[in-house]
Amino acid sequence: MDELKASQMDDYLDLAREFETKKREFSSKRTEKVTIRIPGALPKLFEERETVDLKERIARLPFGKEMEIKGSDKIRIEPQTMKRLFDGPLDQLMQHIKQILEKPEMENVENILLVGGFGESNYAQERIAVEFMEKRLLVPKEAGLVVLKGAVRFGHDPGSISSRIMRYTYGFRACTPYNETIHFRSEVSLAVAAGELQVDNSFVVLAQAESEIEFGEERMVFIEPMNYLQECTTYSRL
Repeated sequence: MDELKASQMDDYLDLAREFETKKREFSSKRTEKVTIRIPGALPKLFEERETVDLKERIARLPFGKEMEIKGSDKIRIEPQTMKRLFDGPLDQLMQHIKQILEKPEMENVENILLVGGFGESNYAQERIAVEFMEKRLLVPKEAGLVVLKGAVRFGHDPGSISSRIMRYTYGFRACTPYNETIHFRSEVSLAVAAGELQVDNSFVVLAQAESEIEFGEERMVFIEPMNYLQECTTYSRL
């Protein structure tokens, strides 16, 4: 696929669009094979690298009986094989949703909004609806464009997002008073300032991961110099 992308970009994009269309159309109720058009350049590139042709190579795969090459520009896939292509990512997605919904602050959530290209997949919608039957599943029109439209809207009006959940913890390195209940002397660097024992490599947290930050919210932390001779502050990457 990398060679196809590098040498035949048009064919690569056509194949990607074809698979995207089949991905959205596929349903758990489907019983007939899924037919995907492949560019003529793909079998040729495969034959240049391998000692067998693409049709024979597919036949040797563990699921080779569930896939077949028809003519020179089509591949037909059994429904159960298509399901397996979805099931791995879907299992991870649903596990992630469960972990989110288990949080105390999520107990009143009644709706699940499904967006993105994967959100337009009939099979993904069916599995998520069955897994979370107690929730109402909402799929907006053109779900694949919702994320893009949201990003554009946020760029024009940042206030349209009232708050966000922090993915990472943000802070900086600073000196803080030594506290034997939270600091282990064998693991910290100590210094003496104004007659007090200071930890000179503490991490001062401004925003904790998983915390909610309101739009325009400001947080301030006051840090005093270690001594009266200090003229500047140096920030180093941790």
